[in-house]
Parts: sequence; C-alpha cells; structure tokens
Amino acid sequence: MFKIKKSGLIFLIVAAMIFIFAACGEQLNETNADGVADAEIHVESEGSEESEDPEESEAPDASQQPEESEAPESPEESPELLRRLALETPQEPGDGLHWVGAWSTAMYFGDVDHSWNQGIRDAGIVARDRLPDSTLRQLIRPAIGGDTVRLTFSNEYGETPLTINSVSIAIASGRPGTDIIDTATNTAITFDGNAGAVIPAGEFITSDSVAFPIDALERVAVSIYFGEMPDLVTSHIAARANSFTEPGDLTLAETLDGRTNTNWFVLCNLDVLAPEHYRSIVVIGDSITDGFGISGEQYLRWVDILMNNLQEHESTQHLSVINMGIGGNGLVGNQNDNPSPVLYLFERDVLNQPGVGYVVIQIGVNNLAFGAIATAGPMINAYTELIEAAHAHDINVFLATITPYTPESGRREREQIRNTINDWMFDQYADGAVYGLLDFDMLLRDPGNPSRILPEYDRDGIHPNNAGYARMGELLFNALYSR
Repeated sequence: MFKIKKSGLIFLIVAAMIFIFAACGEQLNETNADGVADAEIHVESEGSEESEDPEESEAPDASQQPEESEAPESPEESPELLRRLALETPQEPGDGLHWVGAWSTAMYFGDVDHSWNQGIRDAGIVARDRLPDSTLRQLIRPAIGGDTVRLTFSNEYGETPLTINSVSIAIASGRPGTDIIDTATNTAITFDGNAGAVIPAGEFITSDSVAFPIDALERVAVSIYFGEMPDLVTSHIAARANSFTEPGDLTLAETLDGRTNTNWFVLCNLDVLAPEHYRSIVVIGDSITDGFGISGEQYLRWVDILMNNLQEHESTQHLSVINMGIGGNGLVGNQNDNPSPVLYLFERDVLNQPGVGYVVIQIGVNNLAFGAIATAGPMINAYTELIEAAHAHDINVFLATITPYTPESGRREREQIRNTINDWMFDQYADGAVYGLLDFDMLLRDPGNPSRILPEYDRDGIHPNNAGYARMGELLFNALYSR
C-alpha cells in the first residue's frame, strides 16, 4: 500500500482549490502530485477497502489514446473449467446415448454384532457412531468418462428409512488417499429437483441426471450429508480407499477435518451417459477381485490393471469395468449370510447394471478352501444358472478357473473338486457355451506344485500379490484386445 505524506496532502488540497476557482468549473485533467500518478492508491475506511487506478479513472481525449489497448489480465481458465462452463444442462438418453455404469460396488452391511469378521463389525461401529447428522466424503474412480452423470444410493439392508439431507459431487484434486476437492467443480446432486431424499427401508434411489464432466480414471469425491440412519447401513467393507467423516454439513468444504475409515456407505453406483457402443465389464468375485492386500487408493487390484490397460488403447476405451468383488464371499451358501453368496446377488450386481456387455465370473475358492467343502455338482449347477441368466440379457460370459490355495484340511478331496470344476469350465468354452475362459489357475500356479500359487505371485497362500494381480489384469485385457 502507498501512503501520501501530510505535506503532500495539504499541497494537493490547496492546489485543487486554486484550480477550481480559476477554471470556473472546468474539468480538471491533471495527474496526481508528488510523483504518485502511476501508483495504486488504497484509501482505507472503516469496514471497507477500495482500490483505484488513476490511469483507469482518468478519461483522456480519444485522439490521444493508442489504436489498440491491452485488456487487463485475467486468471487463466483451464480447459477443464471451460468444458464445464460450456455444458449448462445435462444430456438425456437417446440420440445415440445410453447409461453405462462407470463405477459401482457390491453392497452388504456393517454389523456391530457380527460374529467373526472384524471388518464388518468395525463398519457397523462407524455407521452407528459417525454417520448420523454428519458429512461422509467418499473417493471413487470411474472407469470411463462422460459429461452427464447420475448416482444411486442404497438402503437395501436398512430396516428403517435413511435420510439424505444433501449431496455434492466434485473432482478430487489432492493426492490419492486424501479428500481435498476442487471446489470450483462442486455440483449439487438432486432428487426430483429436491436437495435431499428419504430412502425407505430395503429400497434404492437414483438421483436426477446432472451435467458433470469427468474423464476416465479421474478421482471423484461424493459428499453426503446424512440425517437419521438405520441401525444396519448398507455398505461395502474394505473399499481399498479412505472415506472421511465430520459432524454437520460440510459437503461443499475443500477438505474435512474429521476421521477416516476404509468403507463405502450407501453410494452404490455412478453412471454416465455414453455413446451406444460403450459397454461395461462387470467382474463378480471374492477377495481376489475385491483386492485383498491393496489399500490407500493404490489402484493395483487386478480389475484396476484391466481398466488402466483398456484406457491406454483407443480401440478399448469404450469398455468400462465394474468391480463387484466381496471379500470372503462364495458362489453358493446361505442366502441370509452377510454377504449373500453370488448366486443370490447376480441379478442385482450384474443383470440390473446399465449398459452391461460382459460379465467375468471369478468365484468359488472360498467354497473349497475353508470350512465345509462344497461338492462339484451344486457349484456347477450354480455356474450354469448364472451363465443362462447372463445370456438371457445378451451379456457375454467369461468364466475364470479357480486358483490354487492352501486349504485348512482335506487337500486331496478339495483339489479333486477344484480340478473337476475347472475341467468343466474348459468344456463350456470348447462347446461355445461361454464367450471366454480366463485360466487364472494355469497363470498363477506353481508348475512343480500345481495345488499352490507360484511363490513369485503368492501373497499368503490364497491371494495373489501385486505381481499376480498385474498378470491377471493383463490376461483379460489381452483377451479383449485380441478380439
């Protein structure tokens, strides 16, 4: 800030009075005295601040002005911001566009009384203690981009209504693992034009479509301000990403100062309007697909490797990837288990997804490796039921062979069942009953000990390590790229 000396101020006042009387009201066209004509002068008054540039406030004769004047500099507008400003209204399905799932997750629920799974218990505690009347910010990474999106929220397992007060979506601008957003991209999500919604027990709700341009694999933050919550909150436990909570409505805040957890709650889908030839690949599976051993938004699950590779090649950029893996899940079992076996989730997680073109069925190892042994017959019947349901919806099926593992007991019997099922999968592919076969068994097994994972791909006897996940993602990418 520039200051005017007291003597200079007196001089200015006296000079001004002389000129006023001498000119009889003629307009004064002089520069400021004391050599401050070109300085920016700030006049401070109580409760306000003004800025005046003498060069702009004077009005010289037009003949004395240069032919071209430079416009004042303005902050650069990024191409992304210009793209967002250009899209004023959301697009609508039709005219070559349809909804395609860009991100989704398989839901079950946190339960503070769960008997054996600590992760399920912990998710129940978070939902009970930290979600009511609080903001939850969740980070997701859509597999494909688009200019118009919609979100789906679930109260499937709630026994009472769930209240959403408001929702905002924004581009995440911080490094992976943080919740910092670009506040200039904050966009309100509405429900039939309303800021919030009440989801009845056992129901889902899909938002209005909204103009919100995103790129493929771009991190997106969805902030939900909850009201009342049911005792059982629909969740995906072990999200392989941090979520953030803080009391009150902070949906528009750049960052939350509250606590973190590693679950997704209530949010179950982000769909984009995409050209008609775009399709999604839904991968259903267990902890191998869910990404056991991966954390902190590393994006190193085999499904992440697949979507990365698809987006690196123009000929496959029309393919989205939806990860519907659930840790600890099996193909068959009790429908009332938490989570329910894939046999009972297939309609929700695959058939009801928008724009599905392919499904990968990677499931079964938990039915053989732990507890009571499932026999080959019921498992083959279940696979057959899933294949037929997919074909009825014009969905191409990839079967994935059951990978090696270190069983609790009964190795010989369990291996016989695994080999019987894998042989049946080969027969299905040879007979043209399925679109493709992913031989994860051969890819990962130790040639010298085929019932075990090769040490260089082994994490713990049942889960692949990062190198193993990478090989799995590359295998499916190559199968799709070569078609």
